[in-house]
Amino acid sequence: MAAGMIRTSLATLCIVTVTATAGLAYAAPKRTRASSAEQAILVAALKTELKDPYSAVLSNVRTYKSGVHIFTCGMVNAKNSFGGYTGAVPFHVASMSLPGQTFATPPLVLIGEVALSRYSTDCL
Repeated sequence: MAAGMIRTSLATLCIVTVTATAGLAYAAPKRTRASSAEQAILVAALKTELKDPYSAVLSNVRTYKSGVHIFTCGMVNAKNSFGGYTGAVPFHVASMSLPGQTFATPPLVLIGEVALSRYSTDCL
């Protein structure tokens, strides 16, 4: 009986320890606002992925730098192949910036459902 209680207590202690230290394992770099020129480049990359880039209506757009990463995110509503607006969906565009270079990698564009996890992590 006592051995069972000890095992249960040890298991609980391990779970509590792992849970308590899990949040300490990763510290995100401080985010700073990016320039409007950097935002314009990332928004242009977003528009290249749309069926009708001229119809794009952007809202809640935020652009940040975090370490070597630069990203912009928000909501986009644009026309589809049938000429109708799709409704606002989240977007996330990311790239890397290095000293002396605004963009060291081509921007990665995520739109819609696939952008939800990055949007909620980086933009909210």
